[in-house]
Amino acid sequence: MNRKLFLSIPTIVLLASAVSFAQEQPPLPPPPSDGLVTEKPLPPDDALRLQPLAGSATTAAMGTAFTYQGQLRKSGAPVNGSCNFQFSLFDALSGGTQIGATQTKSGVSVSNGLFTIPDLDFGSGAFNGEARWLAISVQCPGDSGYTALTPRQALTPAPYALALPGLWTQQNSFSPNLIGGYHGNQVITNVVGATIGGGGNASNPNRVTDNYGTVGGGANNEADLGATVGGGYQNTASGGWSTVGGGGSNTASGSRSTIGGGYGNTGSGDYATVSGGEENTASSDWSTVGGGSSNTASSYAATVGGGNQNTASGTDATVGGGHQNTASGNRATVSGGYSNTVSSQFATVGGGGENVASNNAATVGGGYRNTASGTDATVSGGFLNAASGGYATIGGGDRNTASGSRATISGGYLNTASGLTATIGGGERNTAGSVAATIGGGYSNTVVVSGSYATIGGGYFNTVSSFGLYATIGGGYSNTVSGIGATVGGGTNNRSSFNSTVGGGQQNTASGQYGTIAGGFWNIANAYASTIGGGYSNGASGMYATVGGGIGNSASGLTATVSGGFQNTATGNAATVGGGADNTASGAYATIPGGFRAQATGYGQLAYASGMFANPGDAQSSLYVLRNTTNSATPTPLYLDGASAQITVPAGRTLTFEILVTARNNAADSAGYRCIGVVEGGAGGATLLTPAACSVIYEDLAGWDVTMVTSGSNLVIRAAGGGSGDPVRWVAVVRTAEVAW
Repeated sequence: MNRKLFLSIPTIVLLASAVSFAQEQPPLPPPPSDGLVTEKPLPPDDALRLQPLAGSATTAAMGTAFTYQGQLRKSGAPVNGSCNFQFSLFDALSGGTQIGATQTKSGVSVSNGLFTIPDLDFGSGAFNGEARWLAISVQCPGDSGYTALTPRQALTPAPYALALPGLWTQQNSFSPNLIGGYHGNQVITNVVGATIGGGGNASNPNRVTDNYGTVGGGANNEADLGATVGGGYQNTASGGWSTVGGGGSNTASGSRSTIGGGYGNTGSGDYATVSGGEENTASSDWSTVGGGSSNTASSYAATVGGGNQNTASGTDATVGGGHQNTASGNRATVSGGYSNTVSSQFATVGGGGENVASNNAATVGGGYRNTASGTDATVSGGFLNAASGGYATIGGGDRNTASGSRATISGGYLNTASGLTATIGGGERNTAGSVAATIGGGYSNTVVVSGSYATIGGGYFNTVSSFGLYATIGGGYSNTVSGIGATVGGGTNNRSSFNSTVGGGQQNTASGQYGTIAGGFWNIANAYASTIGGGYSNGASGMYATVGGGIGNSASGLTATVSGGFQNTATGNAATVGGGADNTASGAYATIPGGFRAQATGYGQLAYASGMFANPGDAQSSLYVLRNTTNSATPTPLYLDGASAQITVPAGRTLTFEILVTARNNAADSAGYRCIGVVEGGAGGATLLTPAACSVIYEDLAGWDVTMVTSGSNLVIRAAGGGSGDPVRWVAVVRTAEVAW
């Protein structure tokens, strides 16, 4: 019988059984009787089975080799002897691509046709769930070469293996890799402990590139050392122990970085986190982006909660959300809003739009285009407000500026607090330009640079000007204070200077230090401590002078007083006009109680008139009080001031007088006298027109006496009495009826 192998190649058949693939092969058609043949595969009950050796370690890796069993016949008879085999693995029944290298097994014992190959190994990537075919060639004793057995043997799974289709392992000595899904999913050579749960396709396989990496599923995902990609598309966890939960085109390249999901997110810092959203970046260690779109946390422990195009680039900086916000200062915070910027450490913008906090611990609560550029400065809200002074505060409003350190503006419009600790409550266009200056509100009120501790309560166009230290304007319109401690309570166009006060009214001026005008119109108190109660066009120009009210009154003498009335004048020191009209008290301590056109020109004179002939004082009555002390029988004049002043009778004036004189000594001796007469003033002096006539009303001592004479222009009252060690006190009261021509 011809047994040449090359003639028998078409009829060579192998009965085979692979222990690792235990499903029975279908029977082959019977071959020609004169060829090498194999019988049908052994049924599972008769197949050789590998059992662990006694005492072998069960924790050892299984490896990638498998056992192949078969029965070889030649010309219908079982083969006995030692044969050589070649095994090649393909991905198709014919043609196709060879997988792994050809395995040559020499000197294989064949007994009664049966043989066993215990260590076929085509590498870790040979079996990935796709169909495989085994090509076998054999050379037995007497054969000149290898004979290829046809057809290729299909390697099929056992029934229970079908429960995990598309799932395979790659064995190694440390921790096997588990691969599922598309057969082209890849675990890089020499990687251990890797897992690909599934997913992948021809264009987008999943990959694990380092030890213990995991890809749960999805497509075109990649995991590096200890990294995890849960799923999604085109995600990369390239940082050691990094995580991408899902989504698309996300990259976790930082060690232990995390991306929860979303699209196009990047976590490149160690321990960085992007929870989700789109095209967000956490590029520094411990940085976090919660979500949103196009947000960046680029500094250590920086955080962006969400929103769009926000940037936290300072260490520990935070942007809560919103749009195009930037926190570039260390530990800076932007809670939300639009286009807000925090560029310094510990600074904060709560929200709003285009707000800026640019100095340490500066704060903008909200609003639009507000700026806090001073250290610890605060703008609570509003529009275009600027707090540039250290610790400055703006509560709100529009276009307010607090440029002074610790300055405060509560609100309003176009207000400026430029002085240290200056304060503006509100209103419009107010300026507090000095240390501790205060403006409560109103419009266009101003405290200039030198007005430290000055206050304007409110009103309109009020000004604390030069040297206005501690000055105050309560309110009103166009009032001005210019001296230390000056005060205007209110009214219109009032002026006050050093420590002076204008309570209110209109166009009043208190320019004397400590001067006071309570109110009225067009009054002037321009002397030290002068006072005007009110009225119109009154003037207090004497030190401590007082005008109570009325119209056109003037108190120009030291401590002079005009209580009221019309065009009254007190020019003498301590002179007083009680009221009335056109009265003049020019003598020291002179008094006019009221009436009309009286004149009190003498010392202590009390004058009263109810009218005049031609000139004030030409028809009036007067009262005088004179005094002195005597201690001898020599006649001694009594004086209005007790020293030198006497009753003067001017030329052209006639006085009819009545005099009451009282005397008393220390021994309780008393006397009383009454004198009457007429005196006339002329060019040559005063003249008594009647004899000096004094009568005794009562007299304890006969040596006391009273006489009258004239001396120059004066009417002289004289007294005599007493002795050494026995002085007598004298008081005279002179009442006159006066007429002048």
